[in-house]
Amino acid sequence: DPFGILWTPAGASPALAAPPCPAADCFGMGDPCLLAEPGGGWSMWYTAGGTGGGPFLMRASVSSGLVPTQSPATPVLPIAAPGTWDRFVETPSVVRDSTDRHLWMTYLGYADTGYVAPAIGLMRSNDTLGIDWARPAAPIYRPPPGGWDAALVTGPNLVRAPGGEWRIYYTGAGTTVGIGLL
Repeated sequence: DPFGILWTPAGASPALAAPPCPAADCFGMGDPCLLAEPGGGWSMWYTAGGTGGGPFLMRASVSSGLVPTQSPATPVLPIAAPGTWDRFVETPSVVRDSTDRHLWMTYLGYADTGYVAPAIGLMRSNDTLGIDWARPAAPIYRPPPGGWDAALVTGPNLVRAPGGEWRIYYTGAGTTVGIGLL
């Protein structure tokens, strides 16, 4: 191992287990995104599904012992109304802005179950904790028909480049398979 570490489970596995049904995220959880908090600790956003359907996004607080706790116990980005471009959401990537007052999230959204019309969204939090999000009216990227990524876009990852500009890397597939850059 390049780090010289013997990798073993840290404590009980899983670190955050799906609760018994009925619950918002009792059917499953995945795609964790962690962000260090300025005062210590971590926040985590993840994809979940439960008795109300899914996928949608949940949030957890992570203590210094790296044990996540749901916070709040309801979705921070729930399933939206039928007909919206991002009725279902998954694969969050969250970063803090330079003022520490807001968070930004990229995510995958689609209109209906079965992965209908997938697109990448970008939204800003209305709070410093990433619980209250301003859902956008339109995606920032939808693959063009016949494009190299027309069949699949997923896993958008928002990063700040060394020159200060924001970029999004994502997985795409269509005429080929690769990593896209917005």
